Amino acid sequence: MEIMDYAQYIIIALCLAFGKWLKGGTRINNNLIPVACGFFGWLLATVGHNCLPSFPTSDTIDALGLGILSGLSAIGVHQFGKAAIPAVLKAITEVKEGGKDA
Repeated sequence: MEIMDYAQYIIIALCLAFGKWLKGGTRINNNLIPVACGFFGWLLATVGHNCLPSFPTSDTIDALGLGILSGLSAIGVHQFGKAAIPAVLKAITEVKEGGKDA
């Protein structure tokens, strides 16, 4: 498999890092971070489409959709991790404490 097979996931990871940087390193309003991540994903996908011959989009509209959806997916990944990790840790703790009492 080529690295371009993972282009969408790479864009999501870069948008996630960009969003984390915006949250911690700048004074931007939190409501604007999803918009900024969508724009950044669009920018990455457009550059990838125009500069990399094996990029997995056939035209500029596909690159636009891939980029914006990848940028917004980064926000979803962040929110899922923010909700799921504490829930999993709580469940593990409850299982361990239940095993000691039994």
